[in-house]
Amino acid sequence: MKIERTGSARPSSPVKSAGKASKSSGEQFSEALDQAAGSVAGVSGAAPTQPVDALLSIQEVDDAIDGGKRQGQRWGESILDKLEMLRIGLIGGVIPSGDLETITKMVEEGRGEVTDPGLNEILDEIELRARVELAKLRR
Repeated sequence: MKIERTGSARPSSPVKSAGKASKSSGEQFSEALDQAAGSVAGVSGAAPTQPVDALLSIQEVDDAIDGGKRQGQRWGESILDKLEMLRIGLIGGVIPSGDLETITKMVEEGRGEVTDPGLNEILDEIELRARVELAKLRR
C-alpha cells in the first residue's frame, strides 16, 4: 500500500496562550493539596531486602537435585522402551535374546542408584523374568 503525501500535523486553529493564571486559582490548588495531604496516611518504612545470594544458592541446589532426577528418569524410560520392544516381540512370537540381555544389564547397572523399596521389587521382578526368558531361549 502506497501512502500519499498527507497534510501537516499542526492543528488547524492556532493555540491561544492562557496567559498567567490568576492568583485565586493558585490558592485553590494549594488548599486542595493541604486537604488531600490530611486524608492520606503516612508511608511506612521499606522492608529490608533479602540477600540475593541465598536465593541463587537455593536455585543451584534445586538444579543439582533435578539433574539426578532427570538422569534417573532417562534410565527408567530407556528400560521401559526395551520392555515395550520385548512385549511387541512376545506378541509377534519372536523374543530377541539381545533385548533380554540388554534389559538385564540395564537393571544391574542402575540398581545401585535406586533407594525406593517398591521400585527395587519391580526391578527384581523384571530382572528375574528377563533371566527366565533367556534361560528358555538358550535351552
